[in-house]
Amino acid sequence: MNINSMTLQDLAIAIQEQADAKEDYVVKNKETKIEVVPTGIITEDPMNDVAISVEGTRFIANANCNRQLATYLDIPTKFYGRLQEQEPDILQTTVNRFLSKSSGRRMIRTLKNGIGHPTARAWLSDQFLRIDNVDVASAALGAIFESGSNMDVVSSNVGESMLYLQCRFPKVEGEVKKGDIVQGGFILKNGECGDAALSIEPIIYRLVCLNGMTVPKAYAKGAMRRTHLGSKILQGEGSSLYKLDTMQASAKALGLQLRDSIAAMTDRSWFDAALTAMQTATEGPQIEEVVPAVEKLAKAFTFSEKESNGVLEHLIKGGDMSKWGAVNAVTSLANDVDSYDRAVELQEVGGKLLDLPTTQWQRITEAA
Repeated sequence: MNINSMTLQDLAIAIQEQADAKEDYVVKNKETKIEVVPTGIITEDPMNDVAISVEGTRFIANANCNRQLATYLDIPTKFYGRLQEQEPDILQTTVNRFLSKSSGRRMIRTLKNGIGHPTARAWLSDQFLRIDNVDVASAALGAIFESGSNMDVVSSNVGESMLYLQCRFPKVEGEVKKGDIVQGGFILKNGECGDAALSIEPIIYRLVCLNGMTVPKAYAKGAMRRTHLGSKILQGEGSSLYKLDTMQASAKALGLQLRDSIAAMTDRSWFDAALTAMQTATEGPQIEEVVPAVEKLAKAFTFSEKESNGVLEHLIKGGDMSKWGAVNAVTSLANDVDSYDRAVELQEVGGKLLDLPTTQWQRITEAA
């Protein structure tokens, strides 16, 4: 379980506070301007702030919003960041010039929480379908209770965009090797700001340490993925993008989809197939030289130097040099990292490593 996991009560409070602070706008590009404000005037961020004014309120673009704006205008993100830091006047003139010549419209997702400055957190298509965390959490928890399945919430978190909920099924259980017990479950993810689709995927938990490993797609029965693409928003609807009855109908349909996906994951068939793969991973080629092998893993899965050192430490501590041992070293690291987003990515890396072809794994074990 990651160090930044929230209790369900804390999760519910955070999601509701976020929902209360949301404001969404659809704006015409030609009528939208940015202002690059020197650092220290509005925020203490080391980078100059990019402010977007909408309906009389000045919103400070966060990193995600700046990245999306740069991509939309075909400005390389590194160059955009360099201009933001070193040549703010050029960035402001360039962005405003491009926007003035564009006939399109965009959705801007914001937060106005009464604490600090209002934030522009996303610059999106006007066809972006809002599937918000408050609706997803409500539908998911409702589906869990309605399913009647025996399950435990392992971990949860919500940030400025992403929602995560991880659960396990105590009755869906098996033994990888003597004393090494694992259980099946699922991870639900949703991104409100265009950075991720709504998805629910099978996951495996190792009980000795509650490491989580996202199951490779080959075994992912019941998996669900729903993109945030909807119909174009009609002119004149302003920030009230969907009528209440439409949103309620969508939330009801979402709840049914989640309920069906969760029910499918209580079926042992996917778990037994994944269990066989894990048992096989305990056999076969073993790591011969630990440091070179971890360097190969780091290159294959783009670990930072700090992460590489963490994997090395967990691998040595675990004392298991099989592929299964390497998987557990990676997923153990997921429990330690500061970012919950990165923890989930490392859980996915664990599944990819498990699914690595024998020839590729052998090259890692033979690294010297």
